[in-house]
Amino acid sequence: MSQRSDSSVSIPKLILADVVGSIVAWGPGATTWMICVLFVRSIWGHEAFAALLLLLPVIAAGAIISVTFFFLLCLPRLKPGVYEVDSFAIKAWYMNFSLTNSLHVSGLMPLIYTTYLTKWLYFRAMGAKIAYGVHLSIYTKFREFPLITIGKGSSLSAGTHIACHTHVGNKLMLGTVEIGERCFIGMDTIVGPKTKIGDDSWIGYGNRLLMDRVEPNTKIDNFEWNLGSPSKRKA
Repeated sequence: MSQRSDSSVSIPKLILADVVGSIVAWGPGATTWMICVLFVRSIWGHEAFAALLLLLPVIAAGAIISVTFFFLLCLPRLKPGVYEVDSFAIKAWYMNFSLTNSLHVSGLMPLIYTTYLTKWLYFRAMGAKIAYGVHLSIYTKFREFPLITIGKGSSLSAGTHIACHTHVGNKLMLGTVEIGERCFIGMDTIVGPKTKIGDDSWIGYGNRLLMDRVEPNTKIDNFEWNLGSPSKRKA
């Protein structure tokens, strides 16, 4: 009975969360498209209109990166730890989670992922410590950017999912993910919180890492860690 009561009371909070989450998720994209429209209107009728229009992708990329950075500055900072459902940290996590969706819902993800420079600037704007020139697919998924560190020369394949959160009972756990330099992460690999992968490691397809430590120069074959870390499996 108490669980039902708590659930009904939380409905207004869920509605408020939807409103705030929608503003954070849609805000950067909506602002960016407005800036693009204003730019087009400002050059409309100009004799060099066609040439100036070529600047539109640059304007859009710069706008979404800048606006995203502004939104991040306005949000509470994420910190590793284990938090109760009603704590302020949960609200901070949800808002950061919503901001992570903003690039996708804006429709500008293909533009940002076109060059190493725009990717790096966007990752920095989101608070991630991802080195310039990291190879990754547009289908690589990130969550909790401020808790992610990836060293130079690393490569993340399509379908790789980097997430710095998990739920433990009715609590939320946030932890960092650290990937060293010159690492390879194969397709459809999931890297969860409190995971550290050392330099020059090779992680094959379809592995699952959660609260694991991978020593430098380690090679993990395809699907080898799918059912648990090597330290936990039978020899």
